[in-house]
Amino acid sequence: MEREELFYLMALAAVPGLGPITIRALMAHFGSAAAVFDASEAALREVDGVGAHLAKAIRHGSNPLVFAEAELDFVERHDVRLITYLDESYPQRLAFYPDAPLILYYLGSASMNPERVVGVVGTRAPTRYGLQFVEELIDGLRAYEPLIVSGLAYGIDALAHRAALDAGLNTIGCLAHGLRTIYPAAHRDLAGRMRQAGGLLTEHHSRARPAREHFPLRNRIVAALSDALVVVESGEEGGSMITAKLANEYSKEVFALPGRLKDPRSAGCNKLIKTHQASLIQTAEDIAYLLGWNKPIGGKGRQMKMFQDLSEEEQKLILFLEAEGVLSFDKLSRLMGMGAGRLSALLLGLECKGAVQALPGKRFELG
Repeated sequence: MEREELFYLMALAAVPGLGPITIRALMAHFGSAAAVFDASEAALREVDGVGAHLAKAIRHGSNPLVFAEAELDFVERHDVRLITYLDESYPQRLAFYPDAPLILYYLGSASMNPERVVGVVGTRAPTRYGLQFVEELIDGLRAYEPLIVSGLAYGIDALAHRAALDAGLNTIGCLAHGLRTIYPAAHRDLAGRMRQAGGLLTEHHSRARPAREHFPLRNRIVAALSDALVVVESGEEGGSMITAKLANEYSKEVFALPGRLKDPRSAGCNKLIKTHQASLIQTAEDIAYLLGWNKPIGGKGRQMKMFQDLSEEEQKLILFLEAEGVLSFDKLSRLMGMGAGRLSALLLGLECKGAVQALPGKRFELG
């Protein structure tokens, strides 16, 4: 995206009360962020979600424009990558959701669209049991070469990042603040290492502090980016449980490390397993099995000539499965450009025809 359009998109994001869904509607209606600022108040009010107050703020507010210029200056001086929802490099796992950030600030080298992504979250005060498990898990994942995603917090998050770096895996930290600072400050050196083999990712402008309301927003990005989310030691409430809830809502595969029945640091994990919100995990192979990573690319190699009676959409879906072997419902939805209801009906029809079969964790392969 060119600098001028980035400037106006950042200015739109800075208008108080204007969220990503409404901004997308404005962009679609007027064709560009710059055109939104050129539109009259009357024209702005024609867009769903834009009332008189927002129209006035867009048309006559000067602070968003001043803010955008300062942000672009910071970004350019510190080699921060600005990735917008219209860019090809935007994380496709995240782009699927209507509340996905319009702009991501990224310091790093790793692709945000790798073949495999594992999120690891957990308590800030882990036991030796939890720490040892994370190290063994990451070591076991080396053969599958996933990107490791977490939140750069104390405890399990930081250990997951360090273990990934030591194992030669890329790792991205999703932040609840802007890139002018690192929180917690004790992780500055770790963050520096991650920039060389992974990166730091945030939706917040450079001056944003680690405010309380930012952490659930960060958690949704961790959940959305992950193909599988692993929860390691968690109480019944807190950020890890929020992330697990979001991952389930996003149809991701959630795993939890079981712990002693009366250990409060394992109460959340045990609850997730007990209520069938997570699969019990013992080794990295559990993830590989449920996500189909131990299957060869290309699945069973079924040929399209076997499915001459399929519709155009059905053939398209089969081709994706032939190319990938195993695909999640979430990824199929993105590839097909379909909502959940329509895709569910399509998959059900293909299952009835014996062309597709469902696997654990809302994954699919050729029948």
